[in-house]
Amino acid sequence: MFSNNKPPISDRILALDLWLLDRFFQPIADRLPEKWSALKIGMSLQLGSLVFSAGSLILLVLYFEMSVFSVLFNVMAWCLGVLFYLSIYRMQSIIRIGFLNPFRMMLAGIRIISIPFAIYSIYLGIVADQRFQETLLLNSISNTIFVFGIYLISCQPNPPPEKKCQTVFSLNTM
Repeated sequence: MFSNNKPPISDRILALDLWLLDRFFQPIADRLPEKWSALKIGMSLQLGSLVFSAGSLILLVLYFEMSVFSVLFNVMAWCLGVLFYLSIYRMQSIIRIGFLNPFRMMLAGIRIISIPFAIYSIYLGIVADQRFQETLLLNSISNTIFVFGIYLISCQPNPPPEKKCQTVFSLNTM
């Protein structure tokens, strides 16, 4: 009855996610030095995200003299972040060179949903009251680092470079 040639919004969001992964983050991962894999840097960014998030929670408790009970929801969300980090850390061994990265599809929903959260936290940091800007700045940094880390974890691993043969005796002797 109604013919609409546009793909559904979910397909367009997934296409945007894959475009970001393939056209922006994968070239960055391909240019990384041999000893720094995209997975290692992504995991470091995830850990950094947890540190910044913990810093914002500590600021709320110490600087604003809030009780731990008043930030309990945020503490529980931080604990979920720690569990997420630990689960990704334990599953690193499923990534094999020459095969499709299983995190590419496993983390698609998290990649998609983390971008609006990061944008919203940056917006809150900009429009917030002056008293809360340090706390919200740490939260914005945490969410932005999380997005970069989750995309780098989802990148294809690079194959190891070929070793060049070195000869003991050169053929060009004079």
